[in-house]
Amino acid sequence: MSSAEMNGMGKSRPLASLATLKTHLSIPLSDTSHDRDLEDCLFQVSAAVENYMERPVLLNEWEEQIRVRHDDSPLALKLGVWPILSVGAVIWEGQLLPEPMNGWSFNALCAILYPPGQCGWQPGLYVVQYRAGWIVAGMKNTEGDPLEATLPTDIQLAVLIAAQSFSHARRIPPSSRTQDRSHPSTDFFSLPPEATSLLNRYLPATMA
Repeated sequence: MSSAEMNGMGKSRPLASLATLKTHLSIPLSDTSHDRDLEDCLFQVSAAVENYMERPVLLNEWEEQIRVRHDDSPLALKLGVWPILSVGAVIWEGQLLPEPMNGWSFNALCAILYPPGQCGWQPGLYVVQYRAGWIVAGMKNTEGDPLEATLPTDIQLAVLIAAQSFSHARRIPPSSRTQDRSHPSTDFFSLPPEATSLLNRYLPATMA
């Protein structure tokens, strides 16, 4: 079994709020003179955290292609983003599979999708449409109502620790040096050990 492609819909956003970072750095909320630099810092660090965790982590609608080899019949499909909230559709070789009476069965934290019957998944190309990821403060539902944050506190703390290290390395406020926030660069920044130690429990090998 191999994962071929994964796409998500939605805008990029940092894994911690500007207000939370300013509080962590002991910067008065009323002081907005460095907000732009701090926001850029959050985007850079959030991208580095997701890169370290080897997956996106924020709630989104995902469409993932998974190919099952002809000599394989797995008892589960491993998806790329978790926790899973819901599975909308499963398509096999271009055909929409009927949804089981009680909905698709999955393990939310392990990102495992089970077949509808007792047998394993048949060989072929699957397209799975599902909703997965954690919520950060400021995210809203389709009606515009705020959602309750679910991002684990140790992930947010790792972001804040890394952002503090990052801001000190760049000596915020720096001369203007910004990145495209839809594709933040992480080439010039490595997460400090204090941050990675908090993230290690969420790596794919430990969540399986």
